[in-house]
Amino acid sequence: KRQQWSLCCSVLIGSANYNNDGTITQGTAEAGRKIVLYEINDFTRNNKEKLRRFFHVIHHEFAHITHQTRMYDLTAFGNITPEGYRSDWTNHSDKSALDAGFISPYSSLSTDEDFVEIVATLLTITKPELLGLIAQANEYGQKKLIEKVEFVVSYFQKEWGINMWEFQ
Repeated sequence: KRQQWSLCCSVLIGSANYNNDGTITQGTAEAGRKIVLYEINDFTRNNKEKLRRFFHVIHHEFAHITHQTRMYDLTAFGNITPEGYRSDWTNHSDKSALDAGFISPYSSLSTDEDFVEIVATLLTITKPELLGLIAQANEYGQKKLIEKVEFVVSYFQKEWGINMWEFQ
């Protein structure tokens, strides 16, 4: 099944975008058509972890474009961990986020961020690495994370004809 994609443009910014709360915005996606990536001056292909983070941001923002174009079932996804979303995500440790059913602290900010963090994680680590990450969570977190991964995989198969495990 051939997919038709609208033109999408990218804007590359050399420096970071600092927020008032001390966090840094690494990228944005707007109106289903435009991606802005920050910190381009810090790009280096010799640093594996920095490169992985950079590609994580790219996949994260592109995932926003996909759901802005064809929305996922927001209620169904949000109901997996409805009590866990929080505006103070910066106070979440990696472990507490996993235990609450979130792939990263940032994913607990909103359902959209949660959804795209799952996508970005799926596309920047291997399946064994993903399963190892999920295994670090308590029983509740593992159950919720598996539900979210299955939801995202199903969405991409149904809406875009993409098998995320093969695409990975």
